[in-house]
Amino acid sequence: MEYKLPALNALKAFESAARYSSFTKAAQELNITQGAISKQIKILEDNLKFPLFKRVHQGLVLTKKAEEYYKNIHPAFESIKVATHLIRGKVNHEKILNVNILPSLSTHWLIPQLASFKEKHPDITLNIIGGNNNVDFSKINADIIIRSGNKKFLGLENIKFMDEEMLMIANPNLAKKIKNTEDIARSIIINHSSRPHVLKEWMNSVGLTDEKIKYLSFEHFFIIIEAAKKGLGVGFVPSFLLDDLIKNDELRHILSIKYKTDFSYYILYQKKNRKSEMIEVFCRWIKGKVKA
Repeated sequence: MEYKLPALNALKAFESAARYSSFTKAAQELNITQGAISKQIKILEDNLKFPLFKRVHQGLVLTKKAEEYYKNIHPAFESIKVATHLIRGKVNHEKILNVNILPSLSTHWLIPQLASFKEKHPDITLNIIGGNNNVDFSKINADIIIRSGNKKFLGLENIKFMDEEMLMIANPNLAKKIKNTEDIARSIIINHSSRPHVLKEWMNSVGLTDEKIKYLSFEHFFIIIEAAKKGLGVGFVPSFLLDDLIKNDELRHILSIKYKTDFSYYILYQKKNRKSEMIEVFCRWIKGKVKA
């Protein structure tokens, strides 16, 4: 039996709203009203037969099914962007470097710094593609993949540009209530579902047990950040994703707690592209931004 696909406008509204955790920001990106976003989300929910968002503390979080759905359709939208940039590049003879990167890294770290890359290298267009944990270049239309891992990725060129240090964070209202590690244990812990061991390792290091701790789990750091901003609990997030959020007092670093994990961040590319000038330029730039 052939299933009818959801309307493209409804999918676009969902993908944007899920990425921003906001109907308002999605409406601004798509240049439509917030009411139109709500209507498209309702159309998609009716088509899929399950709710996509739940409101918590006047904010939005994805339902568990919707989080999985977003993870699967987001790369498809990015692939469309890539294909469009590629064909435009062929027509306009642009130099395009396709960078596949996890959503949290692109949203909270790479994209805010792209203006400086464009200023230094106006002849190169960076095409940012949202990715998952896949690093198979035969299945990913990219020149560079940026990933984190606790060991090097086999069969690829690995350029390590940063080690991972986590900060314990919460929104200002919740942070004021936390005076010691026992207060953290009494709070809801926002966990990274793909790496639950990080919190447990830290808890063991400070003598906390998880017998009575309540967890809320998400798969991406950008969702953990949004959940923490809305006061849903405390969580560990890589420090380099938090600079502006802490500076603007959207989140606070709790009790100066830091935890260095065994993960590092790598720029990956195929060995056949070792002599690529664009890749070399990008690697040099990104390592400079980390040092800065």
